[in-house]
Amino acid sequence: MTRLGRLPNEIILLILRGFTRQELYECALVNRSFHSVTTPLLWATITLVTKDHAAILDDHLPLLGQYVRSFDVMGSYATDDTLLYFLEQIPLLQHLSLFSGSRITDISILLVPCYCRHLTSLYLVNTNGITQLSFEAIGQHCRHLRNFGLQEQAQGSSSSLSPSLFAALECCPLEKLSLGYFHDDTNWACLEKGMADLSRMSDLTHFALWNAPPSFVHCLLTTVRWPKLTQLAINGLPGVDLDEYAVNNDSVNIDCFGEFLQAHPHLSGLDLRGSKITYHLLSIISACLPELTNINLSHCTSVSYDGVYELVTRCPCLTSVHLMFCGLSSGMFPNLLDTQLDNEFQLNKKAINEIAGKSPAYDDYDEDDVDTQIRGKHWSAMFGTLR
Repeated sequence: MTRLGRLPNEIILLILRGFTRQELYECALVNRSFHSVTTPLLWATITLVTKDHAAILDDHLPLLGQYVRSFDVMGSYATDDTLLYFLEQIPLLQHLSLFSGSRITDISILLVPCYCRHLTSLYLVNTNGITQLSFEAIGQHCRHLRNFGLQEQAQGSSSSLSPSLFAALECCPLEKLSLGYFHDDTNWACLEKGMADLSRMSDLTHFALWNAPPSFVHCLLTTVRWPKLTQLAINGLPGVDLDEYAVNNDSVNIDCFGEFLQAHPHLSGLDLRGSKITYHLLSIISACLPELTNINLSHCTSVSYDGVYELVTRCPCLTSVHLMFCGLSSGMFPNLLDTQLDNEFQLNKKAINEIAGKSPAYDDYDEDDVDTQIRGKHWSAMFGTLR
């Protein structure tokens, strides 16, 4: 015990790395050194859900608020006054998330930049009392904000999104942006009008879009070009039409999606869960994204074995393919983890290498010819020759 008391805090911190919250509580009782190191870890993230949570925070934040870096507010208990009361006691807050904050309005959000001068991440879910006034205040004063998420503006809510939303956030050095699950099509239409402003967010490396209508997806794919983009998620991507000029209410044309991928060759992560994925689309992905390392195709019921085979044999950097609930049998793929089930599995690096190594057709591709065709516009014709 004496030797433990002499350990430097840096060594104790290394020992505690990866410990669960319960294990940290136990370590806090070892001695004063362990207690001083574990306390900031235990209070780095706090959650407010009910009145009981508020009472606990009220007792401890005056002394421990300096350690809080992440604050999650969930449910309808919190009001503007409650939020501001606790934010005042968290001077170094970096991450703020509001989930279903139906009683949170502009009254408190307008003051967030004043209370949270170190804010780098803001996530708003179903916070219908927040209007463009708050977004403009955030854009003007949260100069460290790098991660912003906005989801689930309910239909018939008291406020709707403005076409100027993206323009208001342009002054923030945003690197990660997440949008989606808006129940009112008016919100999507408003955001579509601000697509030119969205395209000017040139520092974006991560972008996620959830359940957007085809018209918005089409506008996004044809308008924006982000040179630093490495991670893209489009949940529920509409079907990709093989007609070069097709643009309708149910699909996004294949040229549109292909040219977007071609303009973002540094994409290493792609999440298309719940989308209509065909062999042709996977061929486009494998041809355009040489640096792709992981792709999520979970709940993509139109995925075929041939499409997955094309993907893993043509993407040299690929290390993970998520195929949960795609209707494919894990028996088709070798070397899966023992814990994976028939309809809930992923291809790991070992399985991918095994499949790629057994590909007799891989050496038959003329890579120079493929590269030439990739630069062309007729995607459907190109992938007809590759098949």
